[in-house]
Amino acid sequence: MKLKLRLLTPFALLLCISGMSCPAFAAERAPVVAIKPTSAAAEYLLRYKFKVGKSLYYKDSQTTMFITVKGDKREQNIQKAVYEKHLQVVSEERPGEEQPSVFTIKPILDHVKMSAQFDDTEPMTYDSQIKIIPTKYFQGIDAVIGKSIWQLKVAASGKLIEQFDLRSGKIKPSSLQLVNAEVSDKHSRNNFFLTFPTEPVAVGQSWKKRYLGHVNIPQSRRKLPIKFLRTHTLTAVKGNVASISVRTVVLTVINNPKLSVQLIQQTPKSEIKFDIDRGIMLERTTTVDEKVFSFSGANSVVQVESLREEAYVEKP
Repeated sequence: MKLKLRLLTPFALLLCISGMSCPAFAAERAPVVAIKPTSAAAEYLLRYKFKVGKSLYYKDSQTTMFITVKGDKREQNIQKAVYEKHLQVVSEERPGEEQPSVFTIKPILDHVKMSAQFDDTEPMTYDSQIKIIPTKYFQGIDAVIGKSIWQLKVAASGKLIEQFDLRSGKIKPSSLQLVNAEVSDKHSRNNFFLTFPTEPVAVGQSWKKRYLGHVNIPQSRRKLPIKFLRTHTLTAVKGNVASISVRTVVLTVINNPKLSVQLIQQTPKSEIKFDIDRGIMLERTTTVDEKVFSFSGANSVVQVESLREEAYVEKP
């Protein structure tokens, strides 16, 4: 088996910067279980507080390295990317006094710099601000720079309600599945926005959600359902800034490395800073450092190391 790090296609790039689907990205899902600390403590209601007509600007840097070894053969692929993007807040709906506001948001990619290096070869590079014809690996990305491709409806709690494809004029359907009587929504678990409990939380409190994914069964067209558990924990509050950790684990027992290797980027760790008063994410650091042995024979191993750093940028 030969593994290579796939470069992002223009469509995948938009999914990535929108937060809807991105390798090594800490996808979020609406919480259903809250574990409270035993002692009384200050509690905080975590909510987004977007302002219609305003935009939130972010810088997003990511480096991912794949190393595959099979016998005496070693391959290394490194992909780097820096995105500058903004979220345009289009409108706000108020369903009712007991329901959180629902915002319509357009994510827009403003600038991207990317590189890909295979082993010791010269890195291939792309910069959307330089008007040159990109290599085939980056072709088409310039067509999405500065354009609205998706329109999202997001609740103040962070729950992703709807994805509207502005190109086709169609709403992306959700894939509803049940895990132990809990609803798991595929497009919601691949959500750029943090999701918060309905009630206030205290430092030390966690909220959790199960969701479903899948892996492809080798030499078959069938897919194996995989259960995941994502845990958010409010680890600290300093001033107006909340620190939140996010951890994901695979609940399904897998003893086949050919299946495990497909999940190698699906259990990232994230550390987040959230401004409670302004209701915006300030920064998020997401890491992956995993190995799978014997994915293609006894003397094979694949390793993935990934670092993604997102930071809010003040704009005049």
